Amino acid sequence: MARTSILLLLAAVLGLPALLVFADDEPPPQVLSRHLALADGEVHDAILPGEPLDVAPYPGGGVAVLIVPENGTRNTDGRIPRALYRIQGTETDTTPVVEGLPEHVDALLGRGDLLWLGGEDRIFGWPRDGRSKADLKVLLDLEGVDLRVLRARGLVADRAGTPILIPEVGRLNRYAESADGLKLLGGVDLPVLARRQSRGFELWSPVVVAVDPGAETPTGLWATRTEALGAQRLRALLIRPDAAEDERIQENWFRFEAPEDVEQHRWVQVDGRPALIVATTPGDKLGIFQKLKLRVFYTGADRTRAGRRPTLAVQTVSRRWYAVDPSIHEVTGDGKDDLVLIQQEGMGGNDLVIDVFPGKGTGRFEDRRPKRTKLKDQGGDWDFGNDFNGDGSPDLAVVAGGTLRIYAVDPEHKRKVLRKDPYFTLSRESEQGGSAQVTITVSADAEGTEVDSFSARGRLRVFDTDGDGDKELVLMRSVRGRAVIRVIAPRV
Repeated sequence: MARTSILLLLAAVLGLPALLVFADDEPPPQVLSRHLALADGEVHDAILPGEPLDVAPYPGGGVAVLIVPENGTRNTDGRIPRALYRIQGTETDTTPVVEGLPEHVDALLGRGDLLWLGGEDRIFGWPRDGRSKADLKVLLDLEGVDLRVLRARGLVADRAGTPILIPEVGRLNRYAESADGLKLLGGVDLPVLARRQSRGFELWSPVVVAVDPGAETPTGLWATRTEALGAQRLRALLIRPDAAEDERIQENWFRFEAPEDVEQHRWVQVDGRPALIVATTPGDKLGIFQKLKLRVFYTGADRTRAGRRPTLAVQTVSRRWYAVDPSIHEVTGDGKDDLVLIQQEGMGGNDLVIDVFPGKGTGRFEDRRPKRTKLKDQGGDWDFGNDFNGDGSPDLAVVAGGTLRIYAVDPEHKRKVLRKDPYFTLSRESEQGGSAQVTITVSADAEGTEVDSFSARGRLRVFDTDGDGDKELVLMRSVRGRAVIRVIAPRV
């Protein structure tokens, strides 16, 4: 099948003006820097030569972009050293900040005056005024350490001064930043599990995650993933590293009313109480089109080990192959924590359903009739919880079909929480001043790979790129060997 023109490809991904025309047999530009000032915000687009791996806040301002360079020279093991770029303000430096970074580095984390770069068994630090590879220093050299995993589990946050926890077999160690790297402060002993292998034994400890990792103030609480004991009980540990030695680990037991299998889980805090949210499917039967169920449990000592029952048990609209997104926010205006549940509905998951279960202030929620908002044809990527319009309430940002929409919370609405119409919309038409309607069709390329418009989950990141206290949306995409980055700053 003939390749779609580069004009259409770039328009589908970035919504670029029609002035950028390239022949079918020409590659996209190696580099591009374009800044758009809109009536209600700003947009900065950048194209860099290589495959994007990760983005993060750059120390001192801007966006750090880690890429595998195009046509890079491979090492003896066949891997290509990485390059680091910086997008700042209205400009993009089209030359890398540094090249030849270790070829196993694949993750970034902005933390104070250092940019963390993670690779296999090692974490590096890059200073804000770094100029050459000589400025790269080893923060931690430990077998099995993985920055991407630590970040996803909330064990390392993107805020300087917050705890740094590194798990090992039998131990959860706590570190602090120092001039020489990371300094070990102590830790908590973890259970060690074992099983026989063909050539010996395998030893491991339960996976540890942060409780409410997105909280502005760290909770200081950590927990293990759930362990199923039989068809109806779960066990998990709640960890308090700063507590007295005999109070650091609390064993918790939970019970379902019928056999259920846990498909996903999340630890949160509700009205100051640690809670476990799980999405489940029936454990005694298998159905391809089953919908996920949601359960909320609270922690507490249970000497009988019978297990605490859920305080909330509801059916979701998401099929088992879609993940649901539960979070705790105050959205109804009464000062009590509410449960917000984002679900993908339909066989293709194109529709978003947002249910809000109002909190009672005691850790319980109204479950008879949640406040529901349904957004048609919104399947894609989203972020809920950041305040982009400054009204003090969380917003929902949705990226789908090449368009970004941001919806505000309406706490006074009786039946739904999100306002019907988005207060910020960025599309091809808005970028072109509404002067023309553009229809774009993207066919498969020569290798048969479909190209879409920022629709992959996990490609939307939100952080403060310029230090002004307002957060921006950062979209990352790979297009035929090019790193395509878009920074959006809604200003309402």
